[in-house]
Amino acid sequence: MNPELVFLHIPKTAGTSQHRSFRQYYGAGNIFWFGDDCPGNIGKYPRKQVGDRLVVGGHKPLGFYPGSFDPLYCAVLRDSVDRAISLFSYYTQPSLAHSERGRKIREEVLSGWLRQGIDPGSMVNSIRNCRAFREEISNLQCAYISASRPDFNSALKTLGRYDFVLGTLEQYDRFHDYLGEILDWPEEQPVSLNRSKGDYASGYLDDRELVDLVRELNREDDRLLEFVRELHGGLYINLRDPEGRRGCLQKLPLKAWMNRRLGLSWEDVGAQLWPPREVGAAKLPWPLGLAMVSEHCRLMFMPIPGAATPFARRFMLDCAELEHAGTALDLGLGRILSKFRTGLMLADHDAEFCKSVRQRSDYFKFSILSEPVNRLIGVYAVYFVQNREQLDERPNLADLANMVRETRGDGGGENGDRGITFREFVAAILKRKPRRQNSLLTPQFLYLKGMGDYSKLYREDQLELLASDLSAFTGVQLEVPAAIPLPDKVPLLAGEGVDLSGVYADTLPADLPDDPAQWRPHLVDEQLREDILAYYAQDCELYNQLADEPPGEVVS
Repeated sequence: MNPELVFLHIPKTAGTSQHRSFRQYYGAGNIFWFGDDCPGNIGKYPRKQVGDRLVVGGHKPLGFYPGSFDPLYCAVLRDSVDRAISLFSYYTQPSLAHSERGRKIREEVLSGWLRQGIDPGSMVNSIRNCRAFREEISNLQCAYISASRPDFNSALKTLGRYDFVLGTLEQYDRFHDYLGEILDWPEEQPVSLNRSKGDYASGYLDDRELVDLVRELNREDDRLLEFVRELHGGLYINLRDPEGRRGCLQKLPLKAWMNRRLGLSWEDVGAQLWPPREVGAAKLPWPLGLAMVSEHCRLMFMPIPGAATPFARRFMLDCAELEHAGTALDLGLGRILSKFRTGLMLADHDAEFCKSVRQRSDYFKFSILSEPVNRLIGVYAVYFVQNREQLDERPNLADLANMVRETRGDGGGENGDRGITFREFVAAILKRKPRRQNSLLTPQFLYLKGMGDYSKLYREDQLELLASDLSAFTGVQLEVPAAIPLPDKVPLLAGEGVDLSGVYADTLPADLPDDPAQWRPHLVDEQLREDILAYYAQDCELYNQLADEPPGEVVS
């Protein structure tokens, strides 16, 4: 059977994000991706390996696929200069990776490119002296789209010959929404785009010689992008038989509850699989009601809100004998656990079980701590800057912002819609008693109460160590999911390595630069750091112990 949808993943054009969407809607087992399911450098289409999977994609051009195929081809285009800079940065700057594991992967990539002559200090020199890199940034987008020559006219002929949906990165939402319409995906925001951190491009864009050189090498790609952008509003669509194509696309193995025509919500699906949480649940005091348990593997986990919590929840799921585990992941494990009795929460069990399991010494009990300063920066950036228009959906955080406005005396007046500064945010936190804070700001040591002695605590950057420890204890092979980036590398000691310039400490959210990478590292000055570490002194002590204690061995 031939595929019904082929995604041509032109490097550095949101293909990773689209891959995640396909996995979300169809499941990893129903798609075939070059580089994941077989070596990325395979030279011939592997029919037997692909089998009957109907969604195929990866870093392969249209000309790689057999001429007998008649799928819906999809791709996203990007400005040639931006794409070239992004690719060069990916190859030569491992420090821009979002995670420690990503950094290691990029270091290996850089090692290979150094052998081919790339010059990390000069993109211009790399283009001129490294043939392999020059080829990767020279009209590659036309080469991916065209079935023959890598030029605009050949690409245009190919677009007219096949069913095609061709978008642009700047109009990515339109591309995603149209695919969702013809594929019956639920009406929701696309998976966030996969971006390097930092304002890495500005220095390159200021180099006139570099920009002119890249433009010269990409005249055909620029014509193609202009064609899609100007003549088609950023989204080119060619369906020779729209109804027939839609009929073919119905063969794709979309998960039933994600079909927009059925109109099923995650609550509708969950109610068919698990009983509601309030029925028969134990009444546990905070924070024990948050604890997760796997009786099968003798594990207990206390979730503290933070970037690493979803990973640990996933480990607990993998170690439990939960029926419909895959569906829980698809629907959102966190919200399923909050709404339904799955058996994974301590509160799902009767009072006698809860009492006995807390006292047992043969359980591996663990939790994950965030560095206190980074933790507050993260909460402020997400809820008070990037999503401040939705702050009212979190009343406790909204009250904190209102407290600041009352202190200012503006009553939410002229500065009300402009938000609160990071310094005001911290000052408001310091005025509240620890136990009265929002769950995102409550001192972490309070979450650790009630479960007895912990077997081990981890930092947010120690997820791979956690996976290794749990595997050793349970016998279940656990890995950090490859499709999801690990949290950023965190300081070894609380408050260590923080930029203390405080350039944006007193800047209102409405006045901050659009790119968080420009302001997020520069919110803290020396006084703010001291205030945060003093308020969260017990968290600091616990966190710093993780630097002093050797990893040790975990045995069953």
